[in-house]
Amino acid sequence: MAFLTWTSEYSVGVEAMDRQHRHLVDLINQLHTAMKNGAPRSEIHDVFQGLAVYTQQHFTAEEAFMQRTGYQGLQGHQAQHRELISSLGILWKDFQAGRMTVSLELMKFLKQWLLNHILNSDRKYAPVAVCR
Repeated sequence: MAFLTWTSEYSVGVEAMDRQHRHLVDLINQLHTAMKNGAPRSEIHDVFQGLAVYTQQHFTAEEAFMQRTGYQGLQGHQAQHRELISSLGILWKDFQAGRMTVSLELMKFLKQWLLNHILNSDRKYAPVAVCR
């Protein structure tokens, strides 16, 4: 059973963004599986790094989309993205330095952040996109 299962409830109505969100869900699931199965640190490193890199790529694409569609909440949305990137950066440095491991607490944080962000922030740009 997956740690996080994508459902239509999480759709923002913009296929490109939904596809990217589904990929983020897949990466979180991969990280959870690696953690749960006691994968070698090198494997967890690669998955964690892939999640961090893809998250930045997604945020860049999403912000460009919001700018193209004239979404008025862009600045606030960017601030939320910067917060997560900052948190992930700290966690990544701690992981690389051996000061932390991927834990269930981290997995719950990632899951909660993503779902909260999609349902409460990303959904706000969907009506603007549909009207354009």
